Amino acid sequence: MIRKLRIKFIAISMTSTIIVLFLILGSINLLNYREMSHNADTILDFLKENDGELPEKSL
Repeated sequence: MIRKLRIKFIAISMTSTIIVLFLILGSINLLNYREMSHNADTILDFLKENDGELPEKSL
């Protein structure tokens, strides 16, 4: 009886931990993807405005 409850408790705990980890990793990956996509779009817009050339930096 106790053994079965212990095994069920461990299984439920492991499952919930895995679900939480997947949610955290998924949200981190989604936020990273959105940021990278935004940066790429910004750079492409900048290149489009300057006829495909990167202007030289003036110090």
